Amino acid sequence: MKKIIITSIILVTLTITSCIKSGNVVPDKTTTEIAQQQKDSLKEVRKNKIDFALTTLKEMIKKGMKNPDSYEMIDRIYDAKDTGNVVKLLIHFRGDNSFGGKASSTVFANYNIEKDNVTITKQVND
Repeated sequence: MKKIIITSIILVTLTITSCIKSGNVVPDKTTTEIAQQQKDSLKEVRKNKIDFALTTLKEMIKKGMKNPDSYEMIDRIYDAKDTGNVVKLLIHFRGDNSFGGKASSTVFANYNIEKDNVTITKQVND
């Protein structure tokens, strides 16, 4: 009986060791690693929401243009340091003006993450 128990223990030990070496067993993550993973996930969700807000702002700009098909984006940015619920957005673009020439403008807006809305705060015609 002792031989069977000892043999079983040896087999189990060898199996576990083999699984760990082959990578089949994933060691538990520490609480720090879990917290970092959650933080990274929240950052990614925030970034995706901001990207969608910039797309929404672009559509708002195009709706206000006389010739939306002439819209050409020059640059779009947001305040990456902003950690609050309101993120500052900026889109610099050009398009046809009323006289058929090209004109460029910069639109500033705020994106409220909690309310999920974009508000244009200022437009500067270059």
